[in-house]
Amino acid sequence: FYFLILFWASIVHADVNIKTTTKNDKTVYLLQVGAFPHQKNAEELQKNLTHSLKQPVLIYRPDIKSPYIVQVGPIDDFEHARELKKKIEQMVEAK
Repeated sequence: FYFLILFWASIVHADVNIKTTTKNDKTVYLLQVGAFPHQKNAEELQKNLTHSLKQPVLIYRPDIKSPYIVQVGPIDDFEHARELKKKIEQMVEAK
């Protein structure tokens, strides 16, 4: 848990946002947790969130000039996505 807190200091973008996408013709939700200039930091957050949340955590980089974006999901249920968002925000506030 403490490792998670340390990495929030190096995040480019720290707001947790719920994004929607479509998977198999069904709406699913992704939580955008952070964006990092360095892949190592994104991977460390991915590891910690995977352990803390027991959810899939993905890293993607849209292009070479973009930061590494960390997302939780996909999540099938909007209410569950909101609960996870709140849990992540509480983890950040605890720092």
